[in-house]
Amino acid sequence: MIAKLTESFKRIQEENRAKGSKGGNYKNNLNFRIDSKFFHYVDNALNTQKISYTDAFNIVGVGYKGYRALIDHLHFFDEIGLKV
Repeated sequence: MIAKLTESFKRIQEENRAKGSKGGNYKNNLNFRIDSKFFHYVDNALNTQKISYTDAFNIVGVGYKGYRALIDHLHFFDEIGLKV
């Protein structure tokens, strides 16, 4: 059983390499890595000037583009009325 799973896994990896797959989507992965309540807390501290942009980026663990992607993602869900 393990040999079949290992062989299947290797085959799938080879197929992905042949397709030129470069891994996951950075923006989608960010949304699952960062808790929305924690991000709102950090963003609120940034907006009230209690921390700097550099501090916010370091706390969340992303750069400018990642921070913007998180803001865009959370604002999208706020606009449609869903809590994330």
